[in-house]
Amino acid sequence: MIVAAEVQKTTAEQTMPQKKTATLNSKQLMTLLKLGSRGKALHGAGVGKAKLMEMLQTLPPVAKGDSAGLLARLERYYPEPALSFDECLILSFVDDCIGEILKQASLDPDLEWLIFRFAPHVALVAVAKGPAKLFDSSPAFGMIDQLCEYCIGWSRDLGILGELTVEKVEKLVEEVSFEPKIQSTQLKELKNYFQSEYKRFSDREALFTRAELRKLESAAARGRVAGIINQEMEGHQFPFFIIILLQGEWLDFIQLVLLKKGLQSKEWQAALKLTRMLIWSLKDRAQDNANERTRLRNIIANLPSRARALDKLVDVKKFIAENAIADIEAEYEAIQKGEPSERGEFTPIEIQGFASGNDSESSMSGKSKLEAAPGEWFYYEELDHESSRLKLILLWQNKQLLFSNHNCKSAIAIGYADFCRSLAAGRIRRLPPAPACNTIVRNYVEQLRKDQRQKQAEAKRRKKEEQEALRKQAEMAKKLVAASDIGRPKLSLAERKAALIKEIEAVRKVATARKQKAEKKKQAAEKILTDASDAIRRLGIGAEIKLTTKTDAVIECKLLTKMSSIDRYIFVDRDGIKVAQHNQEELVKLYLDKNLEILTKGEEFEDTLAAIVQGLREDRDKILAEEEA
Repeated sequence: MIVAAEVQKTTAEQTMPQKKTATLNSKQLMTLLKLGSRGKALHGAGVGKAKLMEMLQTLPPVAKGDSAGLLARLERYYPEPALSFDECLILSFVDDCIGEILKQASLDPDLEWLIFRFAPHVALVAVAKGPAKLFDSSPAFGMIDQLCEYCIGWSRDLGILGELTVEKVEKLVEEVSFEPKIQSTQLKELKNYFQSEYKRFSDREALFTRAELRKLESAAARGRVAGIINQEMEGHQFPFFIIILLQGEWLDFIQLVLLKKGLQSKEWQAALKLTRMLIWSLKDRAQDNANERTRLRNIIANLPSRARALDKLVDVKKFIAENAIADIEAEYEAIQKGEPSERGEFTPIEIQGFASGNDSESSMSGKSKLEAAPGEWFYYEELDHESSRLKLILLWQNKQLLFSNHNCKSAIAIGYADFCRSLAAGRIRRLPPAPACNTIVRNYVEQLRKDQRQKQAEAKRRKKEEQEALRKQAEMAKKLVAASDIGRPKLSLAERKAALIKEIEAVRKVATARKQKAEKKKQAAEKILTDASDAIRRLGIGAEIKLTTKTDAVIECKLLTKMSSIDRYIFVDRDGIKVAQHNQEELVKLYLDKNLEILTKGEEFEDTLAAIVQGLREDRDKILAEEEA
């Protein structure tokens, strides 16, 4: 939670001397909420409500990739006249609200600038009606809600469909008006567009999911049938062409029976029985007794007709079992003539992955089981795939999870156990839908109020402790005086008063020394915190650091970008792949906990400017030397 929002600072050329800056804290926020739209400025007149509203309405829209806050943009385009302290506080409050919305929106960074475009519209409500009115729903907040809800799965790799969607959304956002009535119409237009897009993608996702489900079921059925054949044929020799038959056409036939009729059907039971009878009949029967030879003759006589009957009952249409049955009949005829085919060792049929059932939920411990439901969006940091924003489209029998991106063109399969481990380790994280904007603002303000109440309670507690300490000191001094009077001659009132004052002073000196010692410890702790904050604040683009993760892994990375308005630092590895994202408070904590080591501070604006000036001077001296020569 952002507890205090600093007013944005621009470069030295853009910052005006008379421009006031402010830090929004809980006390100042309460003042703003009490003032409302009818209050008067407490710290100077500023530009006034009407002028500030005009400045917001004529403020050039934020460019793509620009994350500057309202105050920085106003200073950039309207350096005069100066805003009052209270006007700065209102705009700072709006910047904080936009930052908090972005923090909870889970959008791709390439889309966040669209939210920044609504900052002037939100600020206009805060200026005209007071910050408290931001709790209410507004068309601007409604459009931000639509963007956060429907664009959660968008990422930069979605190809032409993704680009067309973003172009349409950008056009709708660019046309947003400051008039509430027009905004309401534009909100309806945006909702209708997203609903139509959602229906189109939902239909595509349903077709894609059904196709992938058929693949999973087919692979599972094939794995089950292959497992039965492997079990029955293991350790025996069979005619070579029969081995090929059982691994091909017969396997396909029995697989279709299972897919069409199901595991509990009588057709599947008949197919299973036929398969076992077929394998038994084709084993080496040289050592058979009379009963087994009689059984073999019965199977040879009846199995082909039973197989054809099952084929017609299942209605495969293409009759893929006919060739297999014909080959079986030929081998049976050869066996009856005493001329069986040459035999060889059976190689088990390979069963791939999840079809064997080794990755099921039952193999997971209770602590590792994690719930997931189709329709949820996830961010997969270590996925070797173009898209890292994936939607869970199918959870199949708690064995296999299928993910796809927004366009549903290809599926990514992850085993249940791997998914649970990655989710627990943080390699996969959920992207929860952001709550409504007015809810986010309410929660943000409530957090500030809670912070204020905690500070007030802490101040009250410290005051009470100090009073109790003074009372105990007075009682101790009184007891010391009483004890010192025993066995001593009676002193005059003035002498007793002087002695008492002297003893009280001694007690106060001890208390003062303890207080000073505690103050020094506090100052030392504050200095450590300040130094750490300064070290993080001075990090420039390209700064190299070492990060120690929760798993004690050490990552070397560098600072790619620093977005002050939303308090976000993004770090990448040497290949330019994003590896970490933190705000300033988190980085300071990592620095203090020795989990962050600064290798280089990166380039700052003054260093870059000095290098450019030095290069120009060297070029000038070189040219002058050549001319003199």
